[in-house]
Amino acid sequence: MFNKKSGTAEAQAFVSLAGDEGFFHDTFLEGVVIPMQPFKQKIAAQISALLDGRMTAQEIYALLEYPPDPAMGDLSLPCFRLSKLLRQAPQAIAEQFMKELSDAVIERTESVSGYFNIFLNKRVMAESIVNAILREQDRYGAQTIGEGKTVVIDFSSPNIAK
Repeated sequence: MFNKKSGTAEAQAFVSLAGDEGFFHDTFLEGVVIPMQPFKQKIAAQISALLDGRMTAQEIYALLEYPPDPAMGDLSLPCFRLSKLLRQAPQAIAEQFMKELSDAVIERTESVSGYFNIFLNKRVMAESIVNAILREQDRYGAQTIGEGKTVVIDFSSPNIAK
C-alpha cells in the first residue's frame, strides 16, 4: 500500500510503537493525537446496516466506547440497549455481530457478557494515519475551533498580603 514517497519506514515505526495491545484510543503519542473518529464512524455505519436501519450510524457511534482494559479490545459496543430494540439477549446480539461484521480495519471481534469487543487492525490504522500525516504535513491535527473569535482572559490576582 505504501510507496517510497508515502513513508513505508514511518508506517513500520508507527506500528512497532503501537504494539499488539489496544493502543489506538484517542491517546497521545509524543504529543500527537491518534484519531479514532474515522474508524468508529465506519464501524458504526456497518453495524447500523446490520440492524437494517433500526438505529442510525450516529446512534451506534454514540454507543461505541473505549474499554477500560486494552485486553478487551480497541472499541466496545454494549448490546444492552440493543436488546430491547431487537428483543434478544445482549450476548446473542454480540455473537450475531461477531459472525456478520468483517472489514479490513477489524482484526478480530469478541463477544463477552453482552459486550461486542472490536480489535482494530493496527497496520491498516497506521497506514491510514501516516498517509494523513504525510498529506496534511504541518496542518495535521490542526483544528479551526474558535477561529476568528475573540478570547477574553481575565487574570484575578487578589492581594494576599493584606
